[in-house]
Amino acid sequence: MPLPCPACKQQLGVDLLFLMQHPVAQCPHCKSVMEFDVPDDVKKQVAAAFKNIEDIKAEYKDIATFGDHKSKLI
Repeated sequence: MPLPCPACKQQLGVDLLFLMQHPVAQCPHCKSVMEFDVPDDVKKQVAAAFKNIEDIKAEYKDIATFGDHKSKLI
């Protein structure tokens, strides 16, 4: 889910994964600079959750589609 800028409330166009990789961001609308400190334990939990999601996708890749690839039907 996209995050809003705390200053101007416009969408930043980034998500948690982006902020984990780039903890300093500038709002494209109001130019506010923000630093998002993500604790290491949260990074580990998020990484484990996304690995779990990728494992599920791999397990069901032949019978289901995920994300924007809706042209493949079961």
